[in-house]
Amino acid sequence: MRAGVEEALGSPEFRLGLGVGLVAAFVALGLGLGRPGAWRRALAGALLPVSALVAVALAPALGASAVPAWAFAAAGLFALVGGGAVARVAQRGTGFGALLATSLALGTFLAVPDTEQALALAAAAAPFAVATLFGPIAVGAVAAFAYVAVDAWVIALGGHARFSAVVGAAGCAGLAVVEVVATALGRPGLFARLLRNRSWRGVLGAAAAQGAWTLFASRVAGRPGPLASVLVLGAGLLAALAFTLSTGRAPR
Repeated sequence: MRAGVEEALGSPEFRLGLGVGLVAAFVALGLGLGRPGAWRRALAGALLPVSALVAVALAPALGASAVPAWAFAAAGLFALVGGGAVARVAQRGTGFGALLATSLALGTFLAVPDTEQALALAAAAAPFAVATLFGPIAVGAVAAFAYVAVDAWVIALGGHARFSAVVGAAGCAGLAVVEVVATALGRPGLFARLLRNRSWRGVLGAAAAQGAWTLFASRVAGRPGPLASVLVLGAGLLAALAFTLSTGRAPR
């Protein structure tokens, strides 16, 4: 385990992604700390998917022609459903969007067998999560959706050799989907409750919940056979939804 971590941290993909992410996060932090303005906030948030795209494009990977159609179809479904859910949740608290994006990238890295692009993606997102400790970097709906689209591409390229890996990596956005479903049913979601006051305590609580779910989706649901992975992830989603509905009070 330790040797694997050291190898990943010393890889050229990690250094590439980290370098791109550090530059982009530094610029985004400067925009966030500068004079207030809608365009500055939008540009700061847009740098997250832009840095992710650059890092993934520069990292070595298997050609897209070798990826089967089902993997692209699954990634497209994830980009639409997961992207829409993540786009809504990312706006619930300043700083949480970057933490959520980093969690998704780490989940992809833990789930897929071909990790070159996933490692670059995670390394590019991590500086944004750290930068939110020093200043506001708000990830808007469009930026969050674009980031998930990049993540979906990485899942298709890196996970197509194992169906369960695609399920596990895409499933890392499961709590965001549960949040949207709970809201549609008239109950506040877990993230909505934790991030209600936009406090750092709530952000850390939401990040801990997302981190635990990421480990479950990538390392548990993403490991068994094709059918078992779908059943395990589905059971987890149902359990998360049941917990959310049972603990959240309907708004008066």
